[in-house]
Amino acid sequence: MLSLAWLLSGCGGGRRPAMVAPAGHAGTAADLTGALVQLDALPTPAGVDEELFARLKSALREALREEKSPRMVASPPSGPSNEVDDLSLVEGVGNWVLSWSYRNVGDYNQDGIVNVSDLTPLAVHFLEAKSEETGWPSAVDEVIDGDGNGVINIADITPLAANFFHDCAGYSLQSSTTPAGGFSEFDQVDLRTATGEGRLRFEVLLPVIVDNPYLRVVAIDAQGMPGADSNVRGVPGMALTVVSLSPRGGLAGTQVQLTAVVEGVEPIAYQWDFGGGAEPNTSTEESPIITLGAEGTYDASLTLSNDYCDYTYGFTLTAGTVANAPQINSVSPSGGIAGQSVRFSVDVTGTPPLEYSWDFGDAGDPQTADVASPLIELGSPGSYDCSVSVINDFGSDSYDFTVEVGTIGSAPRITNISPLKGATGHDQQFVATVEGNPPFTYLWDFGAAADPPTYTEASPTVHLIGSGECQCSLTVDNVYGSDTREFTLDVGPAPVIESVNYGELVTEQDVTFSVTLSGGEGPFAYSWNFGGGAFPNITSEESPTVTMGLPGQYDGSVTVVNYYGQESFPFSYEVLGIPPTVISIDPTYGGNGEEVVFGASYAGTEPFTFAWDFGGGADPDSSSEEMPTVTLGLGGIYSASLTLTNDWGSDTLDFDLRVGGNMGNGGLSLAMVNGRPAAAYYDSTDGDLLYCRANDEWGNTWSTPVTIDATGDVGQYVSLCVVSGNPAVSYIEPALGVLKYARAADADGSSWGTPVTPDNTGGVAGYTTLLVVDGQPAISYQGGSLDLMYVRATDTTGGSWGSGVVVYGTDDVGEYASMAVVNGAPAIAFYDATNKDLLYVRALDSTGSTWGSPLSLSTIGDTGKYCSLAVVSGIPCVAFQNSSMGSLELVVAQNADGSVWNTSSTVVGSGMVGGYIKLLEVGGCPGIAFEDMTASDLAYIHAKDAQGSDWDSVVLVDTPGNTGQFTSGVVMLDGRPALTTVEMFAGEVRYLLANDAAGSDWPQP
Repeated sequence: MLSLAWLLSGCGGGRRPAMVAPAGHAGTAADLTGALVQLDALPTPAGVDEELFARLKSALREALREEKSPRMVASPPSGPSNEVDDLSLVEGVGNWVLSWSYRNVGDYNQDGIVNVSDLTPLAVHFLEAKSEETGWPSAVDEVIDGDGNGVINIADITPLAANFFHDCAGYSLQSSTTPAGGFSEFDQVDLRTATGEGRLRFEVLLPVIVDNPYLRVVAIDAQGMPGADSNVRGVPGMALTVVSLSPRGGLAGTQVQLTAVVEGVEPIAYQWDFGGGAEPNTSTEESPIITLGAEGTYDASLTLSNDYCDYTYGFTLTAGTVANAPQINSVSPSGGIAGQSVRFSVDVTGTPPLEYSWDFGDAGDPQTADVASPLIELGSPGSYDCSVSVINDFGSDSYDFTVEVGTIGSAPRITNISPLKGATGHDQQFVATVEGNPPFTYLWDFGAAADPPTYTEASPTVHLIGSGECQCSLTVDNVYGSDTREFTLDVGPAPVIESVNYGELVTEQDVTFSVTLSGGEGPFAYSWNFGGGAFPNITSEESPTVTMGLPGQYDGSVTVVNYYGQESFPFSYEVLGIPPTVISIDPTYGGNGEEVVFGASYAGTEPFTFAWDFGGGADPDSSSEEMPTVTLGLGGIYSASLTLTNDWGSDTLDFDLRVGGNMGNGGLSLAMVNGRPAAAYYDSTDGDLLYCRANDEWGNTWSTPVTIDATGDVGQYVSLCVVSGNPAVSYIEPALGVLKYARAADADGSSWGTPVTPDNTGGVAGYTTLLVVDGQPAISYQGGSLDLMYVRATDTTGGSWGSGVVVYGTDDVGEYASMAVVNGAPAIAFYDATNKDLLYVRALDSTGSTWGSPLSLSTIGDTGKYCSLAVVSGIPCVAFQNSSMGSLELVVAQNADGSVWNTSSTVVGSGMVGGYIKLLEVGGCPGIAFEDMTASDLAYIHAKDAQGSDWDSVVLVDTPGNTGQFTSGVVMLDGRPALTTVEMFAGEVRYLLANDAAGSDWPQP
């Protein structure tokens, strides 16, 4: 059977209808009597003589009685007279056309069955005869002439009767591998598909490719029983074909003998036609000898014929020259991987057909081949000498080549290609990562993405022109193989920078830079480099705000990147300097004859020139130094100025230079002495320690000062206290670095004894506090190694002293030491300058011979300067400055010893406050005098409770001039606080007594 469905048609195509019994035929059997009854009832056809028709009916009746038995069985047409003898197979348009004529003798009306109704057409065409000149009068006459004698007459009754009840429902289509037999059905054709005016014709369309080369048709009845078969036809090219033909040419003018290898059933006739290219030009010989004609190509053919088909084989006959001979140019590939199968091919010119002869030696299996592109399984790794020869009708050529056989990994393998995106109109370099054994050859194909589209470099720089996703490829070859990788390249618009925008550029000023883009698709990334002219110098912000650097010319750049690419834009800019501004002068005062270093706070861009003018109040009276050292003149207020100039301008600040005395500047201490306030203070002009006592109990007037000590420069860090009924002081002599002590000879302090040195070890720094501890005077101070020290007299008057005790000695400690007797034992609050913390330590006994470990009271920021320790309502408290915050703070212990402390709290937190603090117990609550360092005023604040959890408002006690430094204080007998302070401009000591016990109101000093 056929592997593909056959295309069947009658009159042009279509599948056959279902097989049905012809009209009037009930099945497989009938009796003669019934047939005769039908014959008797058969009416005379129109136009036919009744007598003639009666005679015809009578003749048929007699013939049936002679031919047929009483019982008849329907059967398909059979016998030689019913064999189809005109089966033909011709080539159609994309198919084969199989056609034949209907054969069922006696079926004159061609309805598929021979019966009484076939008498009617015989009668209608009775006595019609075939003319030698014009043929039959009617096309159907040839069918009705059952005996084939050329005349329709009474003799045609005999074949009708002889084939009576032959049933042809259609034909079985059959194929075979041989014409002699073995046919099998592959389809059926229904009688109703036949067409034609005379004898019916069948036409079936078959596909071009069929399985079996031989075809026939067999008549079948309604039951599918086979009858007479047809003649056999072969499929051209299958039943009869040319296997090979050679030679197909040669050198012009030479003699060649052509031989064709054919397949088909003998006998086979040959008909050669050489298309004018040979002599002779035609031949019927099986293997003709010809002489080739003039140089050229000719359309030649060989037609084969046998009993089953004709087949024409066309070929080109070439009468050529040596130029038509083979010329081998190259062989590829040049190698491969051991164990892999590789197909070799040869680049050869020459006129086909070509014959090949390959010799691969030990390079692979098979070692030889005779096809154009042999498939070879490569052997062991190595280099092998191989060859190929190519022959045609005009000559031959040989080519030697080397096959390189490598191991796995030798052939190229493309593992990565980058980048996979780029910018339209820009040059982009591409890089491929390739594994394998070099050298490699590259073929990049960017298609519509680039101009030109192809490159052979390993890493080509490509000019991109496309837009969107473009399909590209890279092929890499070496002697062992090839690898191709396709990739998609996304091409789009890169950023286009039109300008860089910014305002005026001034050093140390913040300026915002921005970019104006005129092309590209976001999102964008930015990279700025300001060339050293700004901070930060490099940033990735879109519109960065930077602080401009030093004045000068700078070259910067900005790079904008999007998905497709980037653009860099260089720009140059100039940074201008800031004109000078003089903010403040420090100091603006001093004592007569004092050597002072002046400085200024200023802003602007260096370099500067300085022009000081002290208005007659200093020597020298002018200077161009940044920080001039001058000696102040006579007391008074002088109109001074500083003019600061740079390349971008100048500024002048006028200030009052106040020159005065130097009382209290460096040491001041207030105490109640024999019922009246008294003060000990340092005269920095003469370097003496002085003492002065009020003339009344409230300090309204004061007596003439008394000199306590005038030996050298003495009196700094003085502390006044009543010892055994007489006033006494502790202080230092900086030049000798000793701690000194002096006690008055009487209760009023009108005369003083000779000073003694409780610590003469040298290097004593100061910060002394003198108290009576367990009946004997004692002093806390910062020692020579910057340790916190303590020393106590061995008697009640301080005439002799014990050895100093290191209370705490690690690095720089002991600054601002403030001592008080806490629950019967000395205790000290002090500033740890090394760690910038506030510490507290208390002796382990009442005399202070041994001390405990310090406690940290405040450690956040720079905290603890100007600390002052006092016992308030039986609980130790410390007031101090948090320099980091510029605030005045208070910390209160949780018990009488100060072993546990609360967290500190802010008393005053605005501005810079908390200088020169004095903490007092005023009415059972903390009262704090301090310098407002921002305004240079003396201020006071009083708590509403003993814990300092709530406070009254700050009171400015002394505001004229520069006041509030070296403040000391006592509580008067009536409970009112009293204070002493130094006015720095005039260099004078001031005394102030509050108008009420809370210190909410104060008079002018």
